[in-house]
Amino acid sequence: INLSSSTVYGPHPDNPVPLTEEHKARPPSTSQYAVHKLQCEGLLHEYAREMTDACVSILRGCIVMGPSARNFITQALFRPFLIGIRGSDPPMQFVHENDLTELLLLFITKNHSGTFNVAGSGAVNYSQLVRMAKRHCLWLPAPIAYGITNLSWALRLQNAAPGVGLDFIRYPWMVSTEKLRHDT
Repeated sequence: INLSSSTVYGPHPDNPVPLTEEHKARPPSTSQYAVHKLQCEGLLHEYAREMTDACVSILRGCIVMGPSARNFITQALFRPFLIGIRGSDPPMQFVHENDLTELLLLFITKNHSGTFNVAGSGAVNYSQLVRMAKRHCLWLPAPIAYGITNLSWALRLQNAAPGVGLDFIRYPWMVSTEKLRHDT
C-alpha cells in the first residue's frame, strides 16, 4: 500500500471536476511533494509489472484533517490570517484521519490492487474553510499574492510554500471516489 496524494493531479484551471483515476497526473514541477509522490507511484507500478502476483494499492488521498493531523493546511489554519486569491474560491476536499485509518486497515486486510482516489463526501470552498477556522483572509490579486509569497520564500521569511502553493487555493483538484466506493 502506498499512501500517495491527490496533489499529483496538480491544481490546474482546466481540471475537470471531479478528477478520476484515469486522468493524467500533472503535478506542478516546482511542488516537490507532489512530484515525489508521483515518482513513488511510478516505482510501485514498475514493481507491479515485474512482480505480477503482488498486490499493489495506491491511495491518492486529499487533505487529512483531525486532531492529530499535521500538514500544510492544518498548520496554516493556526496562522493569524490566510492569503486568498481574489476571484478564486475553489472547492476543497478533506478526509478525517480516523476514516483514513479505517481505509488503510481495509486495504491491509483485503487485496485491492490499483490506484484509488480518497476523499470524504462533499466539499468546502476555500472561503468556507477560512470562516470555519475563524481566521481572517487577505484576498489579493494573483500577481501580488504570488509575488509576496515567492519573495518571502526566497528570503526565508516563511517556509510553508513558494508561490506554487497558492495554485492549490486557486484552481480545482477535486477527485472522484466512485472507484473506491465501487471496489471496496
